Amino acid sequence: HEVRGFLDALATRCFSDGTNAWTAQDHTAYTFRCAGTRGLELVAPVLLEHVLSPRITQPHFASEVHALQPDGALTGVVYAEMHARQHSERDLAELAWRTALYSTRLAHAFASASGSVSASLLDREPGVSDDVGRGAAEWLRWEAGGRTDEIVKLTVDEVERFHARFYKPERVTVVLG
Repeated sequence: HEVRGFLDALATRCFSDGTNAWTAQDHTAYTFRCAGTRGLELVAPVLLEHVLSPRITQPHFASEVHALQPDGALTGVVYAEMHARQHSERDLAELAWRTALYSTRLAHAFASASGSVSASLLDREPGVSDDVGRGAAEWLRWEAGGRTDEIVKLTVDEVERFHARFYKPERVTVVLG
């Protein structure tokens, strides 16, 4: 939506505490809770529109992804969250663990030794055809939200291309509970 905060404002009118999003290695989840089915009927289509057809303007990008302020400070929701995470002991240890665990050599050794994992499954991203595959389970070792040194290099065009490639109706799973 053109107006920042529109989705959260709509959700709170349905007795919701707002919306949230988080990213893991294999998916991004967009969540909200509301009272009753009428709230679901009102918010769900707008939420799906936000996910599948985002309107990413430069001001939205600056507030949600990153921006360099006149005083030299880097801001943006994604940048700030990942900056806080990438320097914590827990996240540094987890990243080192994932990097070691999901290295190409280790993943193939496990696949061939155990016979429980198909090596071909390790060679591609989930839901992505072989022609755009990655190394064996390589995508599992990446920092899902990105590293700040890479986030600051992103452009609006790159984010739009990423969304066009991966955020498609056939790749969406809606879970109601």
